[in-house]
Amino acid sequence: MNINVDLFGSRERTIVREYYEEDGGRRICPPGLAKKHTGCLPPGQAKKRYAVGRDLDRGVEVFPLPPDLLVRLGAPPRGYRYGVVDGDVVKLAVGTLLVVDAIDGLMH
Repeated sequence: MNINVDLFGSRERTIVREYYEEDGGRRICPPGLAKKHTGCLPPGQAKKRYAVGRDLDRGVEVFPLPPDLLVRLGAPPRGYRYGVVDGDVVKLAVGTLLVVDAIDGLMH
């Protein structure tokens, strides 16, 4: 495992946190869920539906990062993609959807 590639670094974590702070995180959550203040979780789902180090379960929707956040972060390393799951920014392995790392706790 190459720590510099696999995990989010302090630079990425700072960028994501600053992005959320600009407007309380409302831009990263789909509009219908943002109004509910549930951490981007659909009604009735109170816990995370992913775990770092495990593949995403089928049916867990991965939302794209907002374009301006993606520009700030830059393209993910080869073999990875960024997404939003349950209001958290995640780094996923392409193909397997293994959750490599996550920046969580941003939606309250």
